[in-house]
Amino acid sequence: MSSEIATMLENLDTVYRLYHQNILESIDEYIYKEERYENHFSVALIYSKKSLTSHVKELEKMIRKTDKLTFITDNVIFIVFDAIQVNNCVKAAENLYKTLKSVEYHQDYFIATAFSEEFRENYLIMINHLFHRLHYSVEHNCESNINDQDYLI
Repeated sequence: MSSEIATMLENLDTVYRLYHQNILESIDEYIYKEERYENHFSVALIYSKKSLTSHVKELEKMIRKTDKLTFITDNVIFIVFDAIQVNNCVKAAENLYKTLKSVEYHQDYFIATAFSEEFRENYLIMINHLFHRLHYSVEHNCESNINDQDYLI
């Protein structure tokens, strides 16, 4: 494993340790809507070696008003897609990837997603899987793939 990938994995592990509880708290309103109204949601985590803050306007154009985009760090973004089905989650993540690549083509972007209905018993497990999937993508240099449901699409 190259030192660059090892550094990226270490950074990602640090983000998980420091922010996984904040991420879980940020989806409280979506959990409520799912439990009360069967209104499923999906989450996506985007990681880049470089800062993503300059891409805020482009990303905000790609999400709906009911979705939520949160910068965890300069190079990690967490997105909640409200009222979405599992197959549309991957499509939404692919659209974000295309937008990022159109803005900065030579930059690598790693994306993982998770669908809420699969984790209704414990949403912390959903966040754990999300980070695990992203970790796998970085470790195996799966830059051009969306990692979903523990296999690559």
